Amino acid sequence: MPSLNWMPELQHLHIPLRVHTKKKL
Repeated sequence: MPSLNWMPELQHLHIPLRVHTKKKL
């Protein structure tokens, strides 16, 4: 299942992305 392989990476990238957006806002 490759989905499980890229899913954690996507979540890991999503967390800092949200933090950056919140900081910018």
